[in-house]
Amino acid sequence: MVSVCKEYLNSHSSAAVVNLGCGLDTSFSQISNEKAKGYNIDFANVIEKREELLGRRELEKNIASDLLDYSWFDEIEVNEEQGAVFLLRVFFIILKKKMLRIWL
Repeated sequence: MVSVCKEYLNSHSSAAVVNLGCGLDTSFSQISNEKAKGYNIDFANVIEKREELLGRRELEKNIASDLLDYSWFDEIEVNEEQGAVFLLRVFFIILKKKMLRIWL
């Protein structure tokens, strides 16, 4: 996934990189090109712990929000020509575990 995002940023250097359900994931620091802006979105308690452990990083904005409360969209700055990349790495891991519980 990191290589796909890097490839996109090669041709869209100022794209927004939005990490949904970010947890402690550091994907943005792995793909950052010093032009793109990263947005980490998760519950308030997760963002608080993220900032405690990882600190605040340049070019990244942490947004405390439930993913189902779409007000976080208002905090994302997207250049229409550059677009956005959405990462769901941690979110899908949690979703899979919840689905397994439902099926069992």
